[in-house]
Amino acid sequence: MTIKTLELLVGIPRASIRFYEDQGLLAPARLENGYRDYSEADAQTLRKIKLLRSLQLDLAAIGRLQRGELTLDQALTDQLAGLEADQAALDRARQVCSELKEAGTDWFTLDPRPWLEKLAAPPVPASPRYAPPVDLAPPPDSVLYPWRRFLAREIDLILCGVLWGALSFLLLRWYPPVTQPAQLLYDFLHGYVIWALVFLLEPLLLHRFGTTPGKAVFGISVRDGEGNRLSWKAALRRTWTVFSRGCGWGLPFYSQWRLWKSYKGCRDEERGDWEGYLRPDRTFVWERYRVADDRAWRGAACALILLLSAAACVWIVVCSYLPPHRGALTEAEFYANCNFYIDRLGVGGRHLDGDGRLLAPADAPNVLPVSSSDRIETVFSVALDGGAVSGVTLTRQAETDTGLWVLDNNFYQQIAFLAYVGSLREVGPFALIRAGSGITEFVRTPEHNYSVSGEDISAGLPPLRVRQATRLENFKNTSSLYFFLEPEEGRTARFWLEFTVAPES
Repeated sequence: MTIKTLELLVGIPRASIRFYEDQGLLAPARLENGYRDYSEADAQTLRKIKLLRSLQLDLAAIGRLQRGELTLDQALTDQLAGLEADQAALDRARQVCSELKEAGTDWFTLDPRPWLEKLAAPPVPASPRYAPPVDLAPPPDSVLYPWRRFLAREIDLILCGVLWGALSFLLLRWYPPVTQPAQLLYDFLHGYVIWALVFLLEPLLLHRFGTTPGKAVFGISVRDGEGNRLSWKAALRRTWTVFSRGCGWGLPFYSQWRLWKSYKGCRDEERGDWEGYLRPDRTFVWERYRVADDRAWRGAACALILLLSAAACVWIVVCSYLPPHRGALTEAEFYANCNFYIDRLGVGGRHLDGDGRLLAPADAPNVLPVSSSDRIETVFSVALDGGAVSGVTLTRQAETDTGLWVLDNNFYQQIAFLAYVGSLREVGPFALIRAGSGITEFVRTPEHNYSVSGEDISAGLPPLRVRQATRLENFKNTSSLYFFLEPEEGRTARFWLEFTVAPES
């Protein structure tokens, strides 16, 4: 029979049945598909456990009975002695309570000392008060909602991801790599950084407020067995167990499997390990996990938060393209902006030195060669007005008798353009993204010459003039279809390019 049938047959919650299995008191057979198959003998065993637990026998004694280490007569004799001692303690408390009531005293005139002596007078009760057994039976006001809980968890993770994105992109300026396998490693570690923020924030929120932003959207609150907010230590343990058991340590594939198992258990009204705790007396108590209501607006609020989170992610990424220095630039700040875009656009390698020249290949190996001994000389320079940059110029030139690679020809024009235009206060992040896309239409090929305004490149730019002049000498081919330019036989070929960005005169 299935666990649902067994639950109805013996009147024991399935969570308690699972607990008895974990304690070794029940061992159902397994079908080929892995599901448990309970027998009538298992049902009879549960009835015996139910009876003895109703008589307040502890699980250790029941286990010894099953193993034949203890007879039922001896177990009941010991239990009778405990119950009689407990009854003696109750009788003493009832007697003192009655006498205190008849004395007719009140709180302000009460002298507790003689009454305490009466309670402690021989014979002193030998047994503590027996606590009612819990055996993982969930509190009556605790209901399981798998999809709401999953979405609440996702909202918390997404909000932590947005927070980390803002910190890493806008404050620390750490960006994901664009090459493999570095990007895969970044994505893997990125998830653990988000979980680190969850570990930092969730226990504190559960301790102080009993909920988190995601849980609050669905009206979910978490309390201990007595209805109080969790201690910080208990909340931290709960988050850790959710991460390890519920989410499979965040490991690829394993985490998806653990999420499915958690969903299936929640759907079948089985509670996870993280949803309860041990009292100091080692008795297990379920947390109280409650949902305030199931009004439709909560689903709409969830959708709205997810939409706003997506918009925030887009805004963070777009803002991350703004350079570190804006407003009136010094020459050094302009070069720093150039280096920022060299990294931000994913090429990296050759930064500019303090004179606007690319670092030597020995210092930056990411270099496109002209030949084994030739290089394209690339120099950035600025026009200054009152110490502030008022225009920029990029000059590239080379001589070769073997051939010239120009694969990176348009990259440095984009760098110069963005480093200058991005510094203008009137250019916002979205306008800068559009301008960066628009400039690629003009910086395609070495022989391309043009003079365009800022409005030609992208709407919303201030009055600018962007010019490019290119000169190629003694090359066989100068077509835009070629990235490798071959010199004429026996002649030295020369390449020269000048790209400028300045305010419209």
